[in-house]
Amino acid sequence: LKPLIPIMIGTAGSAELDLRRAFRLADWAVREIAPIALDKAGISNHATELRALPRIVDGETAWNAERVIRLYVVANDTAYYAHDAAYDAACYAYDANEAVCAAYGAAKSVTCTALTVTDKDAIYAMISDIIKELCAMKDEEE
Repeated sequence: LKPLIPIMIGTAGSAELDLRRAFRLADWAVREIAPIALDKAGISNHATELRALPRIVDGETAWNAERVIRLYVVANDTAYYAHDAAYDAACYAYDANEAVCAAYGAAKSVTCTALTVTDKDAIYAMISDIIKELCAMKDEEE
């Protein structure tokens, strides 16, 4: 991920931009990353439900996602950690730093499951893509 550092320079914005980025990260963790771990854990019905959630764009959609996630926490360690990370991302969406940490936790939980090297490469590509997407986001008045 070191090659992404140059594109991150100069991307700081307003608190509003941080919040939009945080909600995007929460959405990514909940609807894109956690379902991968759940699929790998054989809990595809939960993965499908997370993918079908409305996009997380504000506090209301974050809390709605959190409620769905909480319903599906199960004894399976992979599912638990994937749900836990996605839950954290949804809950911390108002704090950009916490959302970044939670989204990273979701991605990390996926890479810790029984994934092949190809799967892990795909996850790291997804991480790279989301960082690029977040860096491209600008304050709305620009």
